[in-house]
Amino acid sequence: MNWNDLQKTAKLTPIFTLNDVLKWFPDEGENQILVQLSRFVKHGLLSQPRKGIYLLTEYKLEDPFLLANLLRNPSYISLETAMNYYGLIPDIPASITSVTTKKTKTYVNTYGKFIYRSVKSELFFGFEQVQSRNNHLFGYKIATPEKTLLDYLHLNPHVDNLDELRLRNTENIDREKLNEFSKNYTERVCKLIEKI
Repeated sequence: MNWNDLQKTAKLTPIFTLNDVLKWFPDEGENQILVQLSRFVKHGLLSQPRKGIYLLTEYKLEDPFLLANLLRNPSYISLETAMNYYGLIPDIPASITSVTTKKTKTYVNTYGKFIYRSVKSELFFGFEQVQSRNNHLFGYKIATPEKTLLDYLHLNPHVDNLDELRLRNTENIDREKLNEFSKNYTERVCKLIEKI
């Protein structure tokens, strides 16, 4: 595998994993591919936001949401980031917050700060695949407005009053969906969402 081969192959998938490269070049050994990828990163042809994930540096990543699901898989964007995305809170988060079934972790790279909060597998639902606003070839998973509120209240047990969130645009929340989703949560969370 040389740079031209990888560049041509990755044009349609400028964000890719080691596994992708192994599939694209099945006749090459994993060690040989790792050495080449390392050289491409060293020479600035690729960036590596996390071990095993690569990005063509010629590709201008305008939507860091595209990286969020890849850095920690499985995951979906939620919490403050999704609440801001839906216009539910006025604050603009400094990091991209997501929910995962894996342990809580934070990644910081040239594309931003990505925070992953852990939930049990029975609470890993209520998200949808959305096309990127800037690149229609790619998408990401993001919580529905109802689920992002539930995730936030569940993962922030210190919140006992919704006033501190300064919620707005709550008319866009589907009350039936919110009530259905809330059956999986604690009594504290259920009481708080009654006030929305």
